[in-house]
Amino acid sequence: MKLVLYFLLLASSGLEVFAEFYKTNITDLSKCKVHYSRSGSVYSDFYSLSELVEDTEDNNTLVVDFHFAVLAPSDAHILLAPSTSVDKGDPAYEIVIGAGGDTFCDIRRSQKANMEMSPLEGKEKNCLFISWVDPDPLPLKYISFSAWSGIEAKWYFDCERPNDIEDEYKSTIEVHGMTKLTWLDENLTWDPNEYGNMETLHIYRREIWQPDFYLFNAVADGRGIFKDSLMVAHSSGLVEWNPAMYLKAWCALNDMAKWPKDVHECHIILGFIKDFDYTKLDFNRNDSSLLYHDSSEWAVLEADLYSSSDGLGIPVFKIAFTIQRISNTYNTIFFTPFLIISVSLLSTFWVDAFGKMKISLNCAQLILSTVMLLLLGLFIPSHSVSVPYLVMLYSFTLVATVVSVIIAIIVINLSRNNQKSPLPHYLYKALTSKVLRIGLHLPKMDMSEEYGKLNDSFTKSPEKQQLIWILLGIAIDRISFLIYLPLIIYAIYLNY
Repeated sequence: MKLVLYFLLLASSGLEVFAEFYKTNITDLSKCKVHYSRSGSVYSDFYSLSELVEDTEDNNTLVVDFHFAVLAPSDAHILLAPSTSVDKGDPAYEIVIGAGGDTFCDIRRSQKANMEMSPLEGKEKNCLFISWVDPDPLPLKYISFSAWSGIEAKWYFDCERPNDIEDEYKSTIEVHGMTKLTWLDENLTWDPNEYGNMETLHIYRREIWQPDFYLFNAVADGRGIFKDSLMVAHSSGLVEWNPAMYLKAWCALNDMAKWPKDVHECHIILGFIKDFDYTKLDFNRNDSSLLYHDSSEWAVLEADLYSSSDGLGIPVFKIAFTIQRISNTYNTIFFTPFLIISVSLLSTFWVDAFGKMKISLNCAQLILSTVMLLLLGLFIPSHSVSVPYLVMLYSFTLVATVVSVIIAIIVINLSRNNQKSPLPHYLYKALTSKVLRIGLHLPKMDMSEEYGKLNDSFTKSPEKQQLIWILLGIAIDRISFLIYLPLIIYAIYLNY
């Protein structure tokens, strides 16, 4: 069984039926209506399109914008019909996903009628995009679901979908720009001498033919990517059009390991959904700039465009952007607390064990590390395949602070509580040696030559004996400081 996410768009100029596969799911399927197809290729339950379709006011060329998902091994059938009473030969649109044992997709004008076949491409054999134009469109009112005999399908539809899709959190990219399109229309030639030496006409975009560009990896509707503006038609048939462009496409921002200095590569795929048999795309590289960008959170490091054909022979432009987050502000906000925690953490190993600051500093570090992890969880998208460095940094800082608390408790216990037994002779000798005293910056203490002997007066004095245990606690603090210091320096080095 496999889950396939699609959306259907039915345009009014045609009627043109086309469907596209969603590579990324932004829908919570638990908030969808569910339909099970268990009756073979029989359409039993019908749903009114007027109650299910998305709002199409932003694009008046659309009749239906319907999003759904299906879980089936193959042969998932959809019927778009004018009424609920549809026989095998009655006019209706039937769309089959994974027909022929998951080998092709099909759009039909009646049930079981072979009108259009779109062979599946790719290793996973996903039906990425299918379309068909009906010259005599049907009035559509209902939709129904079914599957092939012996196959059970689970359909999700009428789902709650967010109106606003955040770029980074939903892996999308928005591109604004100006385009300069030119083409030769043989039907728009005239003799200027016959029309008062008029060599150019300014025409609205809907009055003449124009290339029907489509954004294949669009977040929603891939049409309507150009804003309205006048076209200039020349007597030679040359048409010039300089519209503003707005694109919103999927971009997999999955690797956040270096956040907020992460670098990503996004692709925009533009092409035609019709009239592509006699249309050729050429890119004017000399007069174009893909690197220019206004004030944004992202910097465009590299950009390139190349033309190719998809698996169905459709000419497309593929624009590749390499973008990097402008991270100075983020880096200051999220890394400065680590520097404060580091200084505080190192300071705890120099604080007197008889005061209250030793434990208080550690508690403050625990609170600040926890708060920073919670804030990072709010700012960093959760779909990253790699754990961001800052998250790992504060996680290890939290662990290091807990270890520091344990060390502080041991040192305080050795210093404040009177120990009943004297320190072993070899430890006493090491702590009072000149090399260790200078290396760990320990207070000077003269070693008794009688330490550990039966007539030793030094160890018989509780006050003097406790001084040795206090010295051991200081040595533990200094050793911990020497371990933590290079780790903190290395963490700072990795960030910069």
